[in-house]
Amino acid sequence: MIERVGSVLSKYDVVVVPGFLGITNDGRYASLGRGGSDYTASLLASYLGASRLTFYTDSGGILSGDPRIISDAVLLREVGYDEAYMASLLGAKKFHPRTFEPLLKSKVLTLITDPWREDGTYVINNCVSTPKLVTLNEVRGAFRVSVVGCRISQVSRLRNEAYKIMASHDVETINDDQHAVSALLNEWDDAVSLARDLHRWVRSWIA
Repeated sequence: MIERVGSVLSKYDVVVVPGFLGITNDGRYASLGRGGSDYTASLLASYLGASRLTFYTDSGGILSGDPRIISDAVLLREVGYDEAYMASLLGAKKFHPRTFEPLLKSKVLTLITDPWREDGTYVINNCVSTPKLVTLNEVRGAFRVSVVGCRISQVSRLRNEAYKIMASHDVETINDDQHAVSALLNEWDDAVSLARDLHRWVRSWIA
């Protein structure tokens, strides 16, 4: 694939590559799923060793929370690839869950923005251990609320603060991953309430 794309790039200044669709090992066309075009772009950037990758989105970047339920969500100026990858797995921004996987440990500078602005969210390989954003998504009939931050579960003070906020709500279970702490709730209204409380805590870390 690298040789094929490289050959085309050597002949043309601009190459348009369709995303979303792929080909299986036995030659069948297959959909990459929702957000597959983003995943395609990340794969190409990784394969080609690109210096920069830009995603255009209507929100202009990654927000600290879903603006449909959190009124004071703010644009994050910078997140790490580990955080962006975890957030995509948890449903943030409706990115394909594997969008940032090819870029982990890469030197590609990714900018998430919209066509009408000069700023946005930069995604880089840097880890700053603070809470960055809150996600809410449905999982097998329950609602998962998560707070994402680089290695948040390994910083006892941060993990304990997140647990304390979650424990004050009617949560089903609390668990953590390296870059996220999550809770499951049975009711939508309870999940929204928890997401808003967690976001108030997250905002205290965001300038």
